[in-house]
Amino acid sequence: MITFLHYPTYQIFLTAVLALVITAVLTPIWIKLLRREGIGQVVRIDG
Repeated sequence: MITFLHYPTYQIFLTAVLALVITAVLTPIWIKLLRREGIGQVVRIDG
């Protein structure tokens, strides 16, 4: 049996990596959905 899975530091590290991967995968999909629905704001050239 793998015993290092019970260490809190390993669990925190694994959770952080999983959150990063989920964010990296879902963010582009979310941005495409928002653009397709026309949700956002107009940015002026003069600032």
